[in-house]
Amino acid sequence: MDTVLQISIDWLLIGRCFGAMVWGVLWALFLQFHRLGRFMADERTWITVVIGVGVDLVIGIGTVWWEMWLVVVCSSIGIIARSLINESSRDKLPSGYKVLWGLEEIMALSRELIEQLEALIETEDAGRVVRVSRAVRMAHLISRRARDARQGEYNGK
Repeated sequence: MDTVLQISIDWLLIGRCFGAMVWGVLWALFLQFHRLGRFMADERTWITVVIGVGVDLVIGIGTVWWEMWLVVVCSSIGIIARSLINESSRDKLPSGYKVLWGLEEIMALSRELIEQLEALIETEDAGRVVRVSRAVRMAHLISRRARDARQGEYNGK
């Protein structure tokens, strides 16, 4: 008896996986290079995940569980590549609330420095040396805080 080996190709699954991969790459490019995409990735990550998984579910409608997982794996290739590229980039400027808090503190310290210098200008007594010393100390503190904020660090007051 002759045994016949028959191989079938599931073109629909291949199409779904290819479509998912294209979708993932386009989504990663949007998140990386568009202003709204960068905002969503930095500040509203949950929205990007919901959108990504939602489109994956639409692509995989009517599939069995392992085919759905294959669609998710294919669509995540672009996002994983984006993440690896961003993690290897050392020149990316920090963003987020630590930077904002640091800059707020720098603004407050700058106001205090200006007040010290204005008081120094108005006085003509022996206390001038003390006021100059305070102003110089405040200027150095502002310089350190600005450097820390630029690096995305904030340690509080």
